[in-house]
Amino acid sequence: MSVRETYYSTHRGINVYQRTLGLTIRYVAYYAGDEYVASEPDTVYAWIDRRLGPEEEAPEEGPLEVYVEDYRGCSIYASTETGLYHTLCVPGFSGSLSEVKDRIDAYQEAQVEELKEEEVTEEEEEPIIPVVIVEAPALPFYAAWLKPIVEYLGALTENVMNYATLKLAPLKDGVLALVTLPADIITALNEGIPALFQKTRNKGADIATETLKEVVHGTEPWMSEIEAALGEVQSGAFDVLNKAVADGTAAAGDGDPGASVEALEAMKARILQVAIANFTLHAIVESGSLGQMEFMKDLDPMVISKFGLDQIVSRATLLPIEKAVLTPAEQAYNRAYPNMIPAASNLIEMVVKEVIPLDRFKAEMLKLGFKESWSQAIWDAHFIPPDYTQIREALYRGVVTAEQYQALKRLVDLDPRFDTIWDGLLEQVPPLSELVNQRVKEVLDQGTFTRYVGYYGLSPEWAERIWAAHFIPPTLGDLLTAWRRGVIDTARLDELMVIVDLDPRFKDVFDTRRYVDPSVTQARFMFETGAIDETRVHEIVLRNGYNEQDAADITHWIIGFQERRFRTSYLQALATGATYDAYTEEEVEEAVTEAGYTPEVSEWLIKGAAAREATRAARLKAPSPKLLSLGDLKKAYMQDLLTEDEYRRDLLMKGYETGEVDLLVQLLNAEKVTTIAGGKKVALSQAELLNAWRYEQVSEDHVRIELSLRGLSEDEINILIETKKRQWGMI
Repeated sequence: MSVRETYYSTHRGINVYQRTLGLTIRYVAYYAGDEYVASEPDTVYAWIDRRLGPEEEAPEEGPLEVYVEDYRGCSIYASTETGLYHTLCVPGFSGSLSEVKDRIDAYQEAQVEELKEEEVTEEEEEPIIPVVIVEAPALPFYAAWLKPIVEYLGALTENVMNYATLKLAPLKDGVLALVTLPADIITALNEGIPALFQKTRNKGADIATETLKEVVHGTEPWMSEIEAALGEVQSGAFDVLNKAVADGTAAAGDGDPGASVEALEAMKARILQVAIANFTLHAIVESGSLGQMEFMKDLDPMVISKFGLDQIVSRATLLPIEKAVLTPAEQAYNRAYPNMIPAASNLIEMVVKEVIPLDRFKAEMLKLGFKESWSQAIWDAHFIPPDYTQIREALYRGVVTAEQYQALKRLVDLDPRFDTIWDGLLEQVPPLSELVNQRVKEVLDQGTFTRYVGYYGLSPEWAERIWAAHFIPPTLGDLLTAWRRGVIDTARLDELMVIVDLDPRFKDVFDTRRYVDPSVTQARFMFETGAIDETRVHEIVLRNGYNEQDAADITHWIIGFQERRFRTSYLQALATGATYDAYTEEEVEEAVTEAGYTPEVSEWLIKGAAAREATRAARLKAPSPKLLSLGDLKKAYMQDLLTEDEYRRDLLMKGYETGEVDLLVQLLNAEKVTTIAGGKKVALSQAELLNAWRYEQVSEDHVRIELSLRGLSEDEINILIETKKRQWGMI
């Protein structure tokens, strides 16, 4: 008979295991190479306490036994105190890791040899399900007659199980063997079982005859003693049942099919052991008490069956037959005789989608047992009605009347006993946000607002709170503006920041917005005016959000920006000098590079000088056109007869340099003033005035007045304005 050990508990760092031998359960612990076995776990705990000493002296650094690995299906553990290894597959042995693995190899090979011997030796064939040995308690005077009965029943059980195992062995060979089940196994059982039972029954009759004499001479107390002893054995059987179910469900894992099958087979074997033991106890009591112990015959239907174990064994036995034989056979008959009719719901869906007509629906429903009147009623009732929300919406829109609404409520199965509730909820209440909005705009008074808020289950106190909390508070920017202007002090600012829902935990972050940092442009102007030095410029750049890598470059740009205008003038002077051959190309390139520009800039300066030189040479060769004098050009520009661009072009054609032209235009623009009421303003040119009117900066009347002041007649003004309107698409 196989021995099985499973983990039970841990006491003071030492694992305690439950050892099962048939129906016998013992508790085992291993320590320092020693093994201790007891029938109760408390006894094992006491042994551990004696070995470890007082509780306060026990090691506290962790468990004394740790899991190492799995080897050929056996778990290997190591003692943290001795360093030795052991496994549950070889109880009582401790050694090095290699020695333990050698013992496991020997154990596994021995198991294989035993299986081979079982296949060869037919006389001593072991059953698939081990024979159960009931460990009877120590009994008084009736032990002499109880022992032969137990031996007889054990022999009977062993013969039955061995014979059944031999004949049912093909079941373990695979699903295909199930196909020949009726022809092979059942015939063999019918032929062999009667002779087997005849032989065993004769032996049992002799034993019972010899022992009944001793039973009838017994006294009354022996019944209570047997009853107590058998109750203890049966209680142990219950523990085995519970343990079998617990181990089976745990071994099934997370739905792995292979693990589930193995767990089911192991569970079935354990349950069959208990069932055989239960049968043996029944026989013992019935034979030994002459039927006087009635409680045993009620034990199975009233107690054992409550576990549902008979259904488990039955299901576990029939499951392979059902899946391998019955289900394929049923499928074959279904293919040969396909006469099933879809359910009523499927038939209705077919009619709805016009797959079959209504008459066909009624004919098929007749086959399901429904007469035509019921089929018609089922069809009439299948239509999907509008829900109550849609009916209520139809009432709001005037699609149905109040009377029709009451009738439609019944058709959608609303209980008329609750009409007061249905009708009371017809009035729709706006959401709270809309109620607040209407109260703000004074569409509702406070009393009406409170009443409608109450429809949401909120008390008048909550209505007041909702109203008080709806007001829009100032933003942080508004608060900071008020603080900067002295409207509130710092303490009040801190209070209001909390009221507007700014988290106090981030007060130091919000405080950074109290002051405005200077912009980069302001930093440039402050540096140019000498208000700040280079260090402050760098600090302002960083406070504007630029990272340290870019801050140095931006600071350098700000500091050098004031040189830009003069560097530009320097380049213009270089260009003029190159035009008159005052500088060679190499000198221009060197000067441009020194000014911080790229060599390409010098190339463009040289090209510009060459272009101006070519233009001047061409002018000298061509006949000089009669041009206006410088004074005439000045008068024409001052009277806005020439635009600034035209004036600049004529000056350049007369040989003036670009810098000289800029200076002259600036002087003339400064002289373009008109005295009005003792003050001065810069007068717009005619072109600028017309553009201002085009872009609606001044009115048409203003343009007419300005043009008349500049000497244009009324007709000229009209022609000019009409021309511009057509030119700009204004008419």
